[in-house]
Amino acid sequence: LDVQYRDVRTSRDKPAREVTVRVRFTFIGPLGDRLSVVTPGESMDDSDKGTAKAMSVAMRTALLQTFALPTDDPDPDASDVQRGDRAAAGRPATEPREQAPGQPSERALNLAAAQLASRLLSADADGVRAMWKEVFDSPAAQVDVSGLLTEEQRAGLDVDARQPVTLLALRNLVASSLAGKRPAAPADDPAPATDPGEIM
Repeated sequence: LDVQYRDVRTSRDKPAREVTVRVRFTFIGPLGDRLSVVTPGESMDDSDKGTAKAMSVAMRTALLQTFALPTDDPDPDASDVQRGDRAAAGRPATEPREQAPGQPSERALNLAAAQLASRLLSADADGVRAMWKEVFDSPAAQVDVSGLLTEEQRAGLDVDARQPVTLLALRNLVASSLAGKRPAAPADDPAPATDPGEIM
């Protein structure tokens, strides 16, 4: 559905290419029944394998999440690759988030945010209305989804390339864009009006 490339530097100051993809997979059952899922994939590579790695991550994620497949692999959240340009941009590398008992993992939150963002970006006004409360109630509402936006989508939503966008903010931006007006700065996010049609 979408691919983005960014030239970055690793923490050891080596040039690398960061790739982010959004892929739709459709699983077709023996009776013709279908299940479509959209999953993200990210990779960073210093040669020519970044896209293949990102596609592989997206497919693995689709299979693991759709079919709840157990694995004996180490927890992927246990390690990460730090980009060298984050410090240069004045942003500290993200510290690992401590997970409270019973709370979703950071990976689960990111996947949920990516799936909701994908639905928002392809929804019409009625679809956004239907998702209004779902996004607000989601544990992933405050996850930054700006990395999933294409340049064209950022331009359409009037979002600066450096501006972080939470899932909740994306919902408001998409709703306002469909309504043909800029959003008012949300406070805590008021609950939708009694008539959901008043949202847009």
